[in-house]
Amino acid sequence: WTAKAKRTDSFADQTPADGVTIWPTSGTVDQGLSSTIQVEGTFDKAKKFFYVMVVSRGGSTGYSVKFTCQ
Repeated sequence: WTAKAKRTDSFADQTPADGVTIWPTSGTVDQGLSSTIQVEGTFDKAKKFFYVMVVSRGGSTGYSVKFTCQ
């Protein structure tokens, strides 16, 4: 998998969420196990929200999580 902080939840749009750091940005997970992704940094709350996108290594599946700034 790979993980990125982005401004939209579109897998095609690669606009980064400036100021947001993801760690680790990639890895592997055996079936039935999990991995933790840390989200850190600062983000302009006037932009209201950003997404963390996690995509399978082959790019065939993915998941997005929306973070709302307050």
